[in-house]
Amino acid sequence: MNDIAIFALFLLVAVFIILLLSIALNPKTSAKVRFPFGAFFEFKGERPSNPPRAPQNQKPQATAPQQHVVQTKAWLAIKQRGQRDWIYSLIPNAHVYIGHRADNQVHLAHDSNADERHAVIYFENKRYYINNLSSQKGTRINKRPITKQVLGNGNTILIGQTKIVFHEVKHESSN
Repeated sequence: MNDIAIFALFLLVAVFIILLLSIALNPKTSAKVRFPFGAFFEFKGERPSNPPRAPQNQKPQATAPQQHVVQTKAWLAIKQRGQRDWIYSLIPNAHVYIGHRADNQVHLAHDSNADERHAVIYFENKRYYINNLSSQKGTRINKRPITKQVLGNGNTILIGQTKIVFHEVKHESSN
């Protein structure tokens, strides 16, 4: 081997030793080394730090009991006369407006008996609600007129001539 190759090899080994020492001393070390001819070496150290220890004169605290989280999946099955049935998935933090106007999430374009903004469905206190926004035509749940109501699985919503069935599946998971 010639002297330049030996020097380059020595330099490469020295860089790696320095990187290893700096990683041992500082867990968040990052390094990027460029070598001749376009080669480079990059390291991003993100080793987790040690968790804090409780003082020895204190008793460890009891761990919290497992919590059960109820997850909800809900959707609307929309059935319009003379139109193809379709599904609209509900997202818990979003308001869903239903009506004849094009900017509603559930756009009832072919139902002239629906108001522009007829009703809104929203999620609150771990339940879905529906509010009637139509002053003249009204909204019905299971054939009864409503102003505001909690929705339950299988409830049939009637807006204009459109039938909407609310579906909800709840399942518990441990946290």
